Amino acid sequence: MNIFTHFKKVTGYDLVRYYDEFDNFMSRDFDELVSYYRGNSEVRKGVFSRLSELIQQSNTVSELVSSNKHQLSFNTEFWDLAINLEDISNKLLMCKNLAKWMRSSYVFGYENKSKKLRILKQRQTIENLSQEIGSSDPNEDWVELAYNNSLYESMYDFEGGNELTVNTPDLVNNELTTTIDIMVGDNILGKDIDTLVQFIDDDLLVHNPKDTMLQSASICLLVTKGGVPELPFLGISKSLVGANIATYRAQSLLREVVNNFRTDDAFKKVELLESKVVGDVSFYEFKIVSRLNTEFNIIHNA
Repeated sequence: MNIFTHFKKVTGYDLVRYYDEFDNFMSRDFDELVSYYRGNSEVRKGVFSRLSELIQQSNTVSELVSSNKHQLSFNTEFWDLAINLEDISNKLLMCKNLAKWMRSSYVFGYENKSKKLRILKQRQTIENLSQEIGSSDPNEDWVELAYNNSLYESMYDFEGGNELTVNTPDLVNNELTTTIDIMVGDNILGKDIDTLVQFIDDDLLVHNPKDTMLQSASICLLVTKGGVPELPFLGISKSLVGANIATYRAQSLLREVVNNFRTDDAFKKVELLESKVVGDVSFYEFKIVSRLNTEFNIIHNA
């Protein structure tokens, strides 16, 4: 008696059919999903419903394995099967989150362009906003911007305040590598767990994108050479850390800080605004600009 027959005898569930449906989905529907999230094609009717059904079956199978493991584990075949079933479950969850893994966005349909939210300023025209976000022909491109946001002329005035979703050419042309999420709004900045691992409601505390950016900036300012074994040349030289550092060495520090920030796609620019020594402590104020053009200052001491 093989493991599939034994599984059906114990649980009443037909694993062979489940495997066939999974294989059919991966061979017939998976590539279509990938193309869809790249913005290259539409998806045939039934693809998402088949994925949802397979995920539901995967949960059912997992519960059956857990509740009947003592009856099923009569030889090592069961453990091989359990590992294989877990692999299938992980692949299905990957398919479910494919938009994030593909760094896609789905505002007004799925697209392979990153987008972000912008609020129209007081006395700002849509033509001006189009130019601000990098349009080569703002006098023409503003029409598409207004159309994509279903914004008619009567719906905005010099008071501003209209929330628009816009393409971000700077992000489209430079592929993001350190963020795995749907590329809409602040998601572009990424999310991370707290450096002091905390659990809230039986789950890991995860920062929102803005807090993640602040935490990432702090980490980039603290990394010293040798602190990351896999990248021995990354980090601030230890000779630049300490009270004896002079102002004329600030530019050397800035170069190494900039290299740290280049490892994170959330950041666009770093500037050293001021350096001073108070007593036996050196202080440095950095201006940091995110990929969404958010600016903030951080004072770092060494």
